[in-house]
Amino acid sequence: MLKSLHIQNYAIIREIDLEFDSGLNIITGETGAGKSILLGALSLVAGNRADLTVLSDESKKCVVEAQYDLSSLNLQSFFEQLELDYEPICIIRREILPGGKTRAFVNDTPVSLQVLKTLSDELLDIHSQHQNLLLKTSRFQLEMLDAFAGSEEILKTLSHAVKEWKELCKKIDNTREENHRLSSEADFLQFQLDELNKATLKPGEEEEVERELTMLANSEDISVSLKQCMHWLTEGETNILSAFSQIKTSLSKVSSFLPELVELVNQVQALQVEAKELNYAITRIHDSIEHDPERLNWLEERMQTLQSLFKKHKVQTTAELIQIQNDIGQKLSAVHHMDEILAELIQQKELLQKQIEELCTKLTQNRKQAASIITQRVKELISRLGMPEASLEVVFEPLNEFCETGWDQVTFMFSANKGMPLLEIGKAGSGGEISRLMLAFKTLLSEKKNLSTILFDEIDTGVSGGMADKIGQMMKEMSRHRQLIVITHLPQIAGKSDRHFRVWKKEEGGKTVSGISCLDVDERLHEVARLLSGEEITEAALANARQLMTH
Repeated sequence: MLKSLHIQNYAIIREIDLEFDSGLNIITGETGAGKSILLGALSLVAGNRADLTVLSDESKKCVVEAQYDLSSLNLQSFFEQLELDYEPICIIRREILPGGKTRAFVNDTPVSLQVLKTLSDELLDIHSQHQNLLLKTSRFQLEMLDAFAGSEEILKTLSHAVKEWKELCKKIDNTREENHRLSSEADFLQFQLDELNKATLKPGEEEEVERELTMLANSEDISVSLKQCMHWLTEGETNILSAFSQIKTSLSKVSSFLPELVELVNQVQALQVEAKELNYAITRIHDSIEHDPERLNWLEERMQTLQSLFKKHKVQTTAELIQIQNDIGQKLSAVHHMDEILAELIQQKELLQKQIEELCTKLTQNRKQAASIITQRVKELISRLGMPEASLEVVFEPLNEFCETGWDQVTFMFSANKGMPLLEIGKAGSGGEISRLMLAFKTLLSEKKNLSTILFDEIDTGVSGGMADKIGQMMKEMSRHRQLIVITHLPQIAGKSDRHFRVWKKEEGGKTVSGISCLDVDERLHEVARLLSGEEITEAALANARQLMTH
């Protein structure tokens, strides 16, 4: 149950603290005093989105903090699923900072809005007038039926299976398209692969070919140049080696007279050795060079082949050609195995479709069983609410195909009076009748789902007098098993409260501010009387209020 609520700097509320009773909590007040603002604050801690417009003072943060007593609920495993520490007293806090950033905490642990919403769905059910309109929609009727049937796990499994089935269908379509495309290209791909395979490519080959081709194309010039070098080193009357030998001999003759010449002799000797090594190297290279016209022709043809492949595939290296060769090979391999892949995907789809159909069948069975119970129970409840001849029927129609919610089209057919035909809810009842019907549904769901706290926001719209008293009596009975917070304008309902709050507003410092007060017995009496007679409270209204509060 909701034990307390703290609101700070929210809309026209500066700061309030409320302590709730475990039974029937009534909230009344003037129109525009802030009852809907209170509802909005509770929606914040329930995980709804917010913006800066909720800040009363834009320089300060807004804080809404709700304290729940979980001791009567079995939520330990649920907290484990959300990776939260469980405490019997749970504190949920929502903050909106001046810059617009929001933060949410559960027992001081930061959480996402999704976690906050998931948790709050187990703690608080907020029913607003908007849901009376939703009752007329097929989707809401189906959700209500499933909630009563307890089909959450089946729906979760079905939703996952349908999503997987849709992905498989898409994959099958894509595979078929790819298979058709690759099959039409197979001959061309095979031609390309054969051409590349025939080329027997090697990474970096183009550089080697170009280097050897350049050398062979210029072999005669290279040979002439090397021969000239060999001649200058070893041949002729004034070759370099002979000159070094003569220089060495001349220096050696006079080195005994001039000691520093010894070093020069050594230098000349070293140069002579290097010149010999240079000659050996040049000779070896010269002897290795052969003018091979056949090899030259082969290299030219090879380079032409490579250049042609480079141009055809719009690349610049053999490494890139080899990658293209591998890719084409993989595509052709895929073509050869595509039929097997497609058959396997189709088999997976058929197995999954069978599972989905079984889930849909089970879901339909659950819904029909729940519908049978609901129609009987609702008839009993609305009979107590002044509609003894009302009828409710749930009509099932099959959809053309299954979806994430099954294959049922569900329509609630309703008749409020004897002799009137069953029509869709949206066409069959007045506002007051729809309100009473929704209250009956909420009563059933609260029993089934074991909700700890339900907030009704003017569910009594369109009713008055004796009917309002019956609605109040039903709410009182509900509050014996779970906490109810009811925003109302009807004295017949307000008089049955266990705790009564009055929302007020006033002008303070040039601004309108709203507050909420918990009323004592005398204040409750006067508030119920005000609801009966208006701001001018008469003795008759007080007497009537006493009667309502003791009834």
